[in-house]
Amino acid sequence: MASQAARLKQKEQPGPYLRPVITAFTNTGSTGVFIYKGVEISTSSTSAEAFHRQRSEIVNIINACIGQRFSTFSTDPVLLTSEIFDPVNMLAEDNINAIQQYGDSELRKLCEHFEPLLTSYGCNVAEVEREWLKAKYDIVHYHKREAFLVLWQRMLT
Repeated sequence: MASQAARLKQKEQPGPYLRPVITAFTNTGSTGVFIYKGVEISTSSTSAEAFHRQRSEIVNIINACIGQRFSTFSTDPVLLTSEIFDPVNMLAEDNINAIQQYGDSELRKLCEHFEPLLTSYGCNVAEVEREWLKAKYDIVHYHKREAFLVLWQRMLT
C-alpha cells in the first residue's frame, strides 16, 4: 500500500507537513529551550534526539493501528472481486467469448453480498447480469484506456 510506505518513510524523514514545523524549531543549546518562529518554548525537557525517537514511536503506533485495521484488505474476498471493475483488468475487445464470461462469477458474489443493500435502494438484482454484459462491451470498446475513477464517474451518471 502506498499510504503505508509513505507513513514508514516518515519514521526517517518527515513528510511535507511536518518538515516545515521541525525546521521552524531551533535549539538554543540550553536543555529544554527551543525557539519556534521566534517564540521561546521553555516548558519542554525534550532533546532533539528524544524528539526524533518520539516521532518515530508515534509513526510506528499509527502504522500498527492502520495495519491491523486494514490487514484483510488484500485478502478480503468481496474487495478482491471488485477488481473486475477496473478497466485495466478488462480483456481485449477481439475476444468476444472471454468478454462474455469476464467477471460474471465475481459479480454474482458481489450481488449476493450486497443484495439487501441493493434491494433496499430499489435495485433489481435480477437485471444486474444483463446490465453488466452491456457495460463490459461498452468499457472494452470505448473506455478501456480510461482511469478507474473517470470511467465509473461517466458510467454512473
